[in-house]
Amino acid sequence: MQQPTVQPRPAATVILARDSAHGVEVFLMKRTTEVVFAKGMHVFPGGGLDLTDYADAMTARCAGTDDAYASSALGVTQGGLAYWVTPSAELA
Repeated sequence: MQQPTVQPRPAATVILARDSAHGVEVFLMKRTTEVVFAKGMHVFPGGGLDLTDYADAMTARCAGTDDAYASSALGVTQGGLAYWVTPSAELA
């Protein structure tokens, strides 16, 4: 039986790491146990993009950059700033 084709959805992840006296430290979050996928696992912050990630109120919080710059850095025509908003919104 052939598996159904899964369509990827836009998502972003951020990896926060720092050098410390004890070596490299990496920030992880524990997923809720109330979900089906990867319940209770430790993961990097981030997730799927949704319409609020594109909202002016969210992108206005990205001081020092704009959608044109973020889109160019990511190699997309537009909407790149939303990829930067998604993981930062989870950290807020």
